[in-house]
Amino acid sequence: TLAQVESLTTRLHASAECSNAGTIAIRHAAALECADALSAAGWLDLLTGIDALRRPERLNALLGIHRAWNDRPGDSPRADVSMAATGALRVLSEIDYGGLPANGEDNVAHRVRQLRIEALTRWLASAVGS
Repeated sequence: TLAQVESLTTRLHASAECSNAGTIAIRHAAALECADALSAAGWLDLLTGIDALRRPERLNALLGIHRAWNDRPGDSPRADVSMAATGALRVLSEIDYGGLPANGEDNVAHRVRQLRIEALTRWLASAVGS
């Protein structure tokens, strides 16, 4: 639970980075368990929820925790989860926002989300086709 992560990181005097990684894992690791079923909006929510666009190391930490948790005897490795997550982040980082209005239009946040979902939708469709 989140309380257990906070308690453990406090007792161990863990760095803020380690504490953040534990918190992110508690809140978002379940999404990686069903990565193959995530929609474009699901990928966007996961990646924005961990602030991966500004801090890609958070995705790396989450993937490392996910790998460690799932690397148990008898389990097969899920390299596809890591490839999908990094692919989704790459797609988002390649979006050109140059066409968005710079005049403070109220719907910019909505338009940014729409552009991101459209890009992820195309990426998912191409992944299914390959």
